Order: sequence, then structure tokens, then C-alpha cells
Amino acid sequence: MILDRIFLNRPGAFFIDGPGETGKSFLYRALLATVRHKGFIALATTSSGLAASLLPGGRTAHSRFKIFIDVNENFSCNISKQSSLASLIRDAKLIVWDEISLAKRKR
Repeated sequence: MILDRIFLNRPGAFFIDGPGETGKSFLYRALLATVRHKGFIALATTSSGLAASLLPGGRTAHSRFKIFIDVNENFSCNISKQSSLASLIRDAKLIVWDEISLAKRKR
């Protein structure tokens, strides 16, 4: 289902959840490899540096999306619409964000 949406160029968001050691990272690596093997861009990002090291090409969300966090808990992405990073994100067929539940969200 996920790959069908990607290869049919239909946007979608999927939330993968489960306890530890149930194969989530395996699924992420398989999705990333399949999409990249077809010549498309697939980005791997995580909420922690340790998890980023476990995914091929993985980076923390703060690094990938230039998320600035100040001491007053204000969050913003510092990505110009014309930047190469913005272009990379627009061109990506798949963005995997492992451990997204650990990311802070503004309330």
C-alpha cells in the first residue's frame, strides 16, 4: 500500500507503530532501499541521533529540516523556498521519520 502510493505519485501519510523489536526499522530500511533502487529520492530522518545512525542516510529532523529551537520553546524551520534543501524535500518520494512520537510539538 505504501509503495503503491509512492509509485503512483499519490501523496499519503502513514503512521507505523509498535513495540520495540517488531520490525519497524526493518520496514523503514526496506522502503528506503526499494524507493532508492528505483532511482527516486528517499529521506530518512529521526528524532534522535542514535536512531539516525541505524537508518541508511539517516539524519536527525533538526539537521534535515533545519528546525531551530530557542530557549522559549519556539520552533521554526529555516528553509528558503528557493534553497537546494527545499528542492530536495519537494523531490523526495518518501520521507521516513522514525521515532516521530518523541518529537516535541507546539501546543
